Amino acid sequence: DDHDVFILQVAGRKRWSVYGMTRPHPLAGDGELCERPAHAPLWEETLEDGDLLYIPRGCWHVAAPLAEPTLHLTVGVHNRTGIDLLKWVAEKMRAREVFRKDLARFASREELGAHVSRLREELLSGWDAGLLERFFDDFDASAEPRAHAGLPWSATSDVLPPTRHALVRLIAPRPLRLKIEDGVVEFSALGKRWRLAEESLVVLRPLEERRTCSVAELYEAARGKLDEQVVRAFLRELILHGLVVIVDE
Repeated sequence: DDHDVFILQVAGRKRWSVYGMTRPHPLAGDGELCERPAHAPLWEETLEDGDLLYIPRGCWHVAAPLAEPTLHLTVGVHNRTGIDLLKWVAEKMRAREVFRKDLARFASREELGAHVSRLREELLSGWDAGLLERFFDDFDASAEPRAHAGLPWSATSDVLPPTRHALVRLIAPRPLRLKIEDGVVEFSALGKRWRLAEESLVVLRPLEERRTCSVAELYEAARGKLDEQVVRAFLRELILHGLVVIVDE
């Protein structure tokens, strides 16, 4: 596989054989470049109900049932690679005029060299020690949450149940990394840049820390700073913009 996997045996038994790598750190689409292992498996064992197996990225493996009903669950872990970084950098270069210009295919060698030098200068201008941090920040900010319908309330004009015991959940899959400056709270999530009044922190902080809160808990957190009607209106806006959802009590 081109990613790490965890195998959870759910029911029955299954015989697993795990081999080594023939192409370290394979990527999606590398199948034809990977030679099948010619050696014996490095590990062989039978998984039973509840057993968990970790297979590192690039390790060949074979699973065989044992003449009985069997079921396993596979969870894939896709980490970012240098290729992902280069794709991200290439997308950022769209903002640079020199990268949008046509390449002068039939120019002189001197002109081609000058153009390549300008491209290199623009590319390396942001290639510093903070590059990976910016990449992961951007990756986190654009991460998509699991789909959640929030029915039946999402299909009504009220959006938020009237009861104080209703539960709301922050669905941004990464930490919000709230920044406060000049009375404004800023953060990036769900592919958007959010700018809210600093007073909203009394609602955002509990949601960020606990992920799921009751409306009553948020009323209490905002006591003395925001009245209940304002908290309720704010939650309604967060629901409409997809940052929080209603969950079953």
